[in-house]
Amino acid sequence: MPLRLITGPPNSGRTERLIELIDQSRTREPVLVVPSVSDIFAWERRLTGETGAATGLRIVHFRDLCSEILEMAGKPPLPGAGPLRRRKLMADAVAKEWREEAGRLETQPGFVDALLDLVDDFRESMIDPDTLGDRIEAAGLGHLSRLEAVYRAYLAGLEGSRFTDGPQVASEAVLSLPRSWPEGRPLFVSGFDDMTGQQVELIRRLVVGNSGVEVTITITHESGRATPGEPGTETPENPATRFSDWMVASLESLGEGVESEAFERVDPEDQEVAPLLDAVAGRLLRPPTDGVPLLEPGPQLKVFDSSGLRNQAEALGAEVARLISGGVEPGQVAIVTASPSAEGRLLAEVLERYRIPAGLEAETGAGATAIGASLSALLRALADGTAEDLIAWLRGPLGPGQEIVDRLEFECRRYGESTAEGAARRLARAGAGDPPGWRELVEARGSKDRGAIPRVVRGLVEAMTDRVLSRSDRWPPPAEAVLEARTAGAIAAATGEIEEIISDPRGQASELLRTLENGTIAVWSSPTAGAVLITSPYSIRGKRFEHVLIASVQEGGAFDRERPGPFLSRTDRSSLGMPPRTDPEDQERYLFYAALTAATKGVVISCMSSDEAGSALRPSPLVGLVEGLFESKPERGGRRASSPAFPPREAPSPREFARTLAASTHDGGWQEERAAEVVDRATDLGIEGVWGAGLTDLPDELARAEAIDLRTRTLGPLRNRALLEDLAAGSFGPTTVEAFAACPYGWYVQRLVSPETFGPDPDPLKVGQAVHEVLQRLFEERAGERPEPKAIEAWLEEARRIVD
Repeated sequence: MPLRLITGPPNSGRTERLIELIDQSRTREPVLVVPSVSDIFAWERRLTGETGAATGLRIVHFRDLCSEILEMAGKPPLPGAGPLRRRKLMADAVAKEWREEAGRLETQPGFVDALLDLVDDFRESMIDPDTLGDRIEAAGLGHLSRLEAVYRAYLAGLEGSRFTDGPQVASEAVLSLPRSWPEGRPLFVSGFDDMTGQQVELIRRLVVGNSGVEVTITITHESGRATPGEPGTETPENPATRFSDWMVASLESLGEGVESEAFERVDPEDQEVAPLLDAVAGRLLRPPTDGVPLLEPGPQLKVFDSSGLRNQAEALGAEVARLISGGVEPGQVAIVTASPSAEGRLLAEVLERYRIPAGLEAETGAGATAIGASLSALLRALADGTAEDLIAWLRGPLGPGQEIVDRLEFECRRYGESTAEGAARRLARAGAGDPPGWRELVEARGSKDRGAIPRVVRGLVEAMTDRVLSRSDRWPPPAEAVLEARTAGAIAAATGEIEEIISDPRGQASELLRTLENGTIAVWSSPTAGAVLITSPYSIRGKRFEHVLIASVQEGGAFDRERPGPFLSRTDRSSLGMPPRTDPEDQERYLFYAALTAATKGVVISCMSSDEAGSALRPSPLVGLVEGLFESKPERGGRRASSPAFPPREAPSPREFARTLAASTHDGGWQEERAAEVVDRATDLGIEGVWGAGLTDLPDELARAEAIDLRTRTLGPLRNRALLEDLAAGSFGPTTVEAFAACPYGWYVQRLVSPETFGPDPDPLKVGQAVHEVLQRLFEERAGERPEPKAIEAWLEEARRIVD
């Protein structure tokens, strides 16, 4: 058969069947298409596991497949336009065809990005400008005609630039089929649980137009079935796999030559997945079946509830440390979070602090790195000329030092210096010289040399990279330093693209600032082998780990990647023949299910009931659905704000163990002769295995922890007689009592020490102070009186006098 669909839930044998078919076709040079680069690595490991090598097979992602198709057709693709060039081409198209909206190009940077998403969506749906125009006219959607004109102008600009982009390469590759595909060469597709119209059309042309090509696709999908081991029980289709309904329906409609091979969930005894996890996956999201008892809790599934991201990260890090101390390889553990670019760096930092190797798989915007944020501050200072931005630049990697910058900021606030130029002069007068790069950048912006701004910026990011890498004595450098270095390289590459498309130095500086702040410049962090993987639910699809920890399972989680955009309503999309957007709830359920079923031995589901400030957060309803499958609550865990130290047996590192001991003894007076005693205690608890060589650091860590504990445990006694008399004689308002109850340290500093800020008080504070002073004087002058209605005018007149 030309098209074979292999469907079924995770752990049902689909992957093994695909491997079997690939092995049978090795002599015909098969191609395996997967969604991402990380999937390529995973499949390489899977196919070379036993022999260490595999021949006769290519593994690619869809973009490379399209490029290869064009190569075979004798039409190699043009160089790809980078994100900056694409944004410039779209901005030019708007300026030409939608002039009344051209003003948004400066004030609303997201306007261009939304239009690019829409144009890409049209092409992925196989709708060219002529087809779009016909459908707009047929549906009576004349208000969308501007979109057709902008779409047409963008493609014309792209063609005239002698560049191309991903969706255009895909369109041209699809149109070259089937004649450009070698007859008899099999194509396998795995890991795509949703497909674009272009991808479905590519499959259709191969299947329908070339009977000698065999295409095999595996899809995570599960319809109604009987529960294994429980005859007579029929379950409805799995709502978790509704996400892939459209893809399955689209492929099954390609013709009579479609052969479906549906796999069902196999008995737990016949697979490597823990029976409890298999039962949870099989029952999750389905209505309860009559006569089927609830599950008994087991150590294979835990639910963590923490307060705040930091506590959650430390709780998950401690659980990973426990697993590794029990013999689990770090590479067999994955932490899944909906926002790895935002939360992943904190998770990686905590794991590194616990001496656990971690690899972050995420795209990080340049603005979220030290080098990108520092350069943004410098470019803002160049554009707006504020001292605040220049000071932010000086606090970056190339700054002269913290004390010098603190002094500069103090002087600028004290003397009202608000300009970047004035702050630069003050820094020079203080003997610290000019701010690094400042004069060079000012001169470059005013020159006529097209390459001046890019040269200065490249020099600055190179110097920042050297500074960042030199701060670590480790080799290879830590993940944070590597990310900074890769960001510097991406910024340097972007300056080259800006130099090509913008000639005016002022425009170059403005465009570079925009791209740094809107996330256009971003780098992909690739995880290293043998480390704990921190990744997204999208990336973990189809992979297998012994243990998976799912972080931040919150209500309204950030799972919706199919933004509807501001230009087309659901009705508009339907009228134009575009595929419907996936329901965000279906996405969330499917991705949670994908993360849950990636584990073979253990799962931790982690949520937060509050943030660091104590504001309430709501766990996702999915947490309750999982817990509802059990007779009693699954094992609980997590870290609360009220637990600053780990229990001794759960300490994930020597430092955390030392903090625990220091917090529990309070006697201070660390003596070296106690070193052997503390080491013996850690050994007796059986927790030293997670630390490796770190056990020898324990005495030093305990000395450090006890010194900090003695210094910070209590607020020293007040000895100032005048202050004590004032406190004894005074009375305190409710807000004062609340402030003291929340934090005595904060109360002492804010209410008694009352430090003066560098700058002027904000207006609301000034107004509040004036109101309090007026009321105080008013009631002092009219002691014993009350503002009765008949005397209110006299009170108001007195208040006016006090205000004056």
